[in-house]
Amino acid sequence: MTGDTTQQREELLRDWLEIFAPLGFPLPSAAQMQDIAAAGSVDAVSDRRPGREQDELVESWRPTIQFLLDQVAAGVEDIDIPVEYQRPVAVPQDAAGGDDAAGESTAERRFEALTAWRDEELASGRDSVAALKPSTLRTIARSTITTVEQVRARLSASVAEFAPELADVLASVGTSPAVDAGEPAPAPPRPTVRLDHAPSPVAGSEAAAGGVSAGAGAGAAPGPDAQFGFGRGFVQYGYAVSDRQPVPVAATVAPDGTLLYSWSAATPTSGTVLYRVVISDEYMPYNPDLADFVAATTGLSATDTIEQTSAVRSVQVWAHVGTDADRARDEQPVLHAQGSIVVTPTGFVLREDEGRVVGQWQTLPGVRRVQVYRIPIERAAIGRGNPQYRIASGQDNLGGFVDDAAERGRRYLYEVLAEADVDGATQLSAPISEPKLISQVHEPVRDLEVSMTGIDDGRRFDLRWTPPRGGRVVLYRTETPPAPGADLRPIDEAALEQAALPAEAALGDPVVTEEDGRVSMIAVPWPRGWTRAYFTPVTLLDGQAFVGTSVSQAGPGSITDARIVERVSRQVLTFAWPEGAATVQVYASPIGASATDAIAASTPIEVSHEQYKRSGGFRFPGPLPAGGRDLHLVPIAFQAGDRVPGPIRTITYSGLVRLQYSVRVLRNFMQQVTGVSFSVWSPGSPVDRALSFVLVHNPDRMPLSIRDGRALPVVRDDLDGTAPTRRAQFASVGGPDSAPSYQSTGEAWKSEVSKPAGHVRLFVDLPPDELRGIALLDPAPATLRLTSFGEKLGIRGGR
Repeated sequence: MTGDTTQQREELLRDWLEIFAPLGFPLPSAAQMQDIAAAGSVDAVSDRRPGREQDELVESWRPTIQFLLDQVAAGVEDIDIPVEYQRPVAVPQDAAGGDDAAGESTAERRFEALTAWRDEELASGRDSVAALKPSTLRTIARSTITTVEQVRARLSASVAEFAPELADVLASVGTSPAVDAGEPAPAPPRPTVRLDHAPSPVAGSEAAAGGVSAGAGAGAAPGPDAQFGFGRGFVQYGYAVSDRQPVPVAATVAPDGTLLYSWSAATPTSGTVLYRVVISDEYMPYNPDLADFVAATTGLSATDTIEQTSAVRSVQVWAHVGTDADRARDEQPVLHAQGSIVVTPTGFVLREDEGRVVGQWQTLPGVRRVQVYRIPIERAAIGRGNPQYRIASGQDNLGGFVDDAAERGRRYLYEVLAEADVDGATQLSAPISEPKLISQVHEPVRDLEVSMTGIDDGRRFDLRWTPPRGGRVVLYRTETPPAPGADLRPIDEAALEQAALPAEAALGDPVVTEEDGRVSMIAVPWPRGWTRAYFTPVTLLDGQAFVGTSVSQAGPGSITDARIVERVSRQVLTFAWPEGAATVQVYASPIGASATDAIAASTPIEVSHEQYKRSGGFRFPGPLPAGGRDLHLVPIAFQAGDRVPGPIRTITYSGLVRLQYSVRVLRNFMQQVTGVSFSVWSPGSPVDRALSFVLVHNPDRMPLSIRDGRALPVVRDDLDGTAPTRRAQFASVGGPDSAPSYQSTGEAWKSEVSKPAGHVRLFVDLPPDELRGIALLDPAPATLRLTSFGEKLGIRGGR
């Protein structure tokens, strides 16, 4: 109904006339109903002179009309007219029809058939039919409509889909057995929706308490008080004021989610007490007629199977007292007991998920939060409700909780309680609890760290990881990665071979537990010939294997065939390029020095693979020291942007003594060649060792070796009177400063030349093994030629 109160009264009284017209009783006129609606009182029809038929009809329907006006005043929208108001109190003899019982019987049969159809559909699991309220079915039953379109016009959009089925039910009423005209048709119990739980173990307890009457739920067997069902003869509540303080209602929750109410007995002075149990999920009822009916019973308990719609359910027990239970219905009730119950969460499920305990449930509107307790099972008897066992207290937990701090392998009792505000105070629901054994969780290792510890004596790796809370960790070292997807879920331990993790790849090195709780495997060697390795942790538990996160390491191969090609003034380093290396670093150190110290103390020269191939080797930017050097070659690969060194290869450059000499032709005053003088020095640094030299003369060409010509006898230029010798002996050779000039020749030797023709050339006279480390560099060839003065002037044959 919409609009103001007057409009609501008009619509209600108009609907009443339309609904009751098929019953066969004479009814007042629509105009009289309009006057009553406008005035809000039956007394608005003032003309009650004898013979005025319509006035008498209004008077005969006065209780019914007044009931409807009271319902509008109370704000009730869905009105179900009790049986006592469904006929006039007195019917004028000249106005009453002869088939009033037949009309009522037809409407009741129609209502019975519609209700039976609805109950059957609900029992079959068709929950959407619950949207068809009994009041809607009664309105249709009392009308004259029969077709699908007529039925659909009476239905709201949300239930219009049922119009064809309702029309079929109405069409079949004519074949239904008739109900005695004087016996009202039994009204059906209010529909209930049961939760999907196990049957309640307290379902049979009503009989011991006196029996719960109709209204206890669909499918319940009728108790001994079934005649006291909803809408069955209860007198209209007269808003009586009682000075009696209601006693509390105790409530317990059955495993199937139903509520069992109990209360103490009333103490009437005489007669029988009929207890009428009603509930409301919106507010504490002030009128039993306006609350949802649960049961009527002479016992002291009732089962509530009505579906909850909010967090707080208000329960009232009204006591009707009469000479017997049947007469008690006609007596005004007195509020005997009441209470508020916070509804427990529904659909409670507790499970483990990836090592965590996950609780899930649904809460109704009005639940402020849900308290969660994790109680060790050995403390469950005395620890329930103890704040020290409460978890997830910083969240409202309206949909559930996640607990990842429970100790593996222990058993706990998980308990949840809904919390709601009731009359300004916090009230808790009954607890829901479930024991849970926390199994050891199969966790993979996801934080494996691999670090290299050695390069000079072969690479070694240290492996560190956090041990999982259950199972045993085995590390695998493979040249190829595990099979794709192997780390997504646990697999059978026997299937590791198919996951590219063979048994022979498992590392057997000892594992050490560190102070921070992590574990490590130290100095794992790098397999020879590998250029990349994959370290994979696998957690084994109960025959299952959980592959963790693999860590790969790049490993360039070793350098082989390294040697230095000597070019006197420069050296070229050649080697077989190591597999997997991007560059090669070259470190130099004194012969015999440690490679590790040399690498730490010096800056390398680096060559890429492309540069190496283009140059045909590694060319040093300058000559290597004459005293020799150790060269340390380190192949480098790249791993995630970091340099990864390979095995160190050290070769020794023995060094090369580089000497130079100069020759000066000696002439007499006639400019005739009489001999030659020569000097030797070291262009790099002085040579502190004894050296012997032989001056060879060949009249025909440049001498090619120490034996290609005649060795000239030589004497010291600065010592006169000494005997000539075949070898010029130098105790040491000076450095660059001792090189001859026009002013000074340094230490020099000379020799006479009998035939001033051809060339002279100086050679080092040492054993072959010593000769390999010395290079004597010739001066310009023109300085080694013996020419006469005439030849210098261009005179052939001149001397």
